[in-house]
Amino acid sequence: MKKSLINNLLFSLLGFALMLLMWQICAKVYDKPLILPTVGSTINQFLLLFGTKQFYIDTALTFLRSLASFALSLFVAFGLAMISAKSNNFAHAIKPLVTILATTPVMAVLLLLLVFVKSDFLPMVVAFLMTFPVMYTAIFNEFTKAESKFGNMCTVYKV
Repeated sequence: MKKSLINNLLFSLLGFALMLLMWQICAKVYDKPLILPTVGSTINQFLLLFGTKQFYIDTALTFLRSLASFALSLFVAFGLAMISAKSNNFAHAIKPLVTILATTPVMAVLLLLLVFVKSDFLPMVVAFLMTFPVMYTAIFNEFTKAESKFGNMCTVYKV
């Protein structure tokens, strides 16, 4: 077991080193540091940012925005899935919207939203649009599965 763990770690490190080497070669060949910086300059800039107070503030705010969009998506998905589980007509009415949201490429939505939404809220809106269909579908499926299980149980126990 230890040998496979060492092999996995070794090959993971080898793959990572190979990726860094390819990045460095491409950066040198392309020679446009603004578009594709070298590995060293990227690490250097990261370390400079890592030492500033603003880096931690921005990271915390990004985390809070992500949490907020996730919570909003969960809340809306839960509510709509509950209504859909109770009303078959509502489930059929909302299905095209959920399908469109689930199948639309994120980049297309992002480009449209750049025009209509403030840039501060854009990541939250995009995160909501990406997570909502997945959450709604999962919650709706669980509600309908649970209803059929409880329906069977009620039939068996004559409730």
